[in-house]
Amino acid sequence: MRIFAIVLALLFCAQAQAQDVIVEETLLPVTIHGRAFKLDTIIVKRKDLDGQRLPIALLTHGVSRNAQENAEVNTGRLRGQAVDMALRGYLAVGFIRRGFGKSSEHIRPRGCGSGSFLPSLRDQAADVEGVRKAVVERPDADPTRIVGLGVSVGGITMLAWADERPDGLIAIVNVSGGTGSTSTDMNCDEPALIAAARAFGDARNAPSIWFYAANDTYFGPRVVSRMHEGFTARGGKAELRASEAIGNDGHQLWALSDGRQRWLPEMDAFLSKFGLPSWDPAPIAKFGAGLSESNKRILDRHLAAPGHKILMMAPQKGSLYTWRAAVDLETARKNGLESCEKSAGEKCRVVMENFQPIP
Repeated sequence: MRIFAIVLALLFCAQAQAQDVIVEETLLPVTIHGRAFKLDTIIVKRKDLDGQRLPIALLTHGVSRNAQENAEVNTGRLRGQAVDMALRGYLAVGFIRRGFGKSSEHIRPRGCGSGSFLPSLRDQAADVEGVRKAVVERPDADPTRIVGLGVSVGGITMLAWADERPDGLIAIVNVSGGTGSTSTDMNCDEPALIAAARAFGDARNAPSIWFYAANDTYFGPRVVSRMHEGFTARGGKAELRASEAIGNDGHQLWALSDGRQRWLPEMDAFLSKFGLPSWDPAPIAKFGAGLSESNKRILDRHLAAPGHKILMMAPQKGSLYTWRAAVDLETARKNGLESCEKSAGEKCRVVMENFQPIP
């Protein structure tokens, strides 16, 4: 079913009238197990929602097989996804866990070679809880509506955190989640990974949605199937979405623009079931009502796209054009209009910025 048809069926809670975002970058003070730490953090929200209490989206990263890359990881890896959530009406908080990048140093329990991933994953889940406790004290945060999003080790860490049943948590978004990958299609302890998934699959925990690509070289379809079976065996609530191959390695589903274009719309539909916000379908449905089928398809691609984006009209041709995945709206406008006018051979005008139609 096309995204445009989904739009007409969903009832989302928040109106996305944003045209830009506010970005804070900080070393967030947190308390974990009674000790003080600082975590490299990016916080993003829509400018038009400044002053309101917003549902919280907590986002965390994966782990590289390369130690140097782990030492250099920063919030740039989370910025695009944080913007995606902010544009949907969240206070988006992306953070780097202890022991990575500029965050406080920390030695975790061993995973590979220890016979169990549980101590390490529960230790990393403590970072998530530390961030939650810090963020809910903000005047712009709604502590009763929280979503956790994680990629790779961050994804299974979010499932471990959900198993602690934190206050306010409503849902988990797990993208390519897992741990213990040592090389292509190899895991240092697959039984321990399956056991960890089973341990976190409690019926009392928040529901989750899992996204994986068919060509994920870290966690392939067979392993993912076993993880999902283990997680749901005890009543764990997990909707599995397995997409087609993407790029050279489906483990990039989280990061690549084409990947985010696949999982973001399905995430919207999933979160809407719990009364969580996204963009307002009413003005978009009104905008799209008179469009041709080809223009509706372009609108679909625009709505699904990550990052800042603009939709343009070439009036004489009556054709829509979209520019997507920009770092900010100014860049989207400049590059988008140049591209549209070059392709259409006429002056173009902006008819939608992000999710807001422009009269």
